Amino acid sequence: MKKSGWSDHELEALLRRMPKILDYRDPHDIYQNIYLRKRKTYVWALSGITAFAVVLFVIIKIF
Repeated sequence: MKKSGWSDHELEALLRRMPKILDYRDPHDIYQNIYLRKRKTYVWALSGITAFAVVLFVIIKIF
């Protein structure tokens, strides 16, 4: 892994010059959005695996 040419002090100074970001959302809402996004991915993966298993079962039964 390459080492960065930036020192810790330079990085701190750079981050301090960045504009402030204000987020007025409730932390609970942010957590729920992240949780629901992960859950949707899980449902899609489970559906795909189930569909693959059904197709495989049909192919095995035919031959």
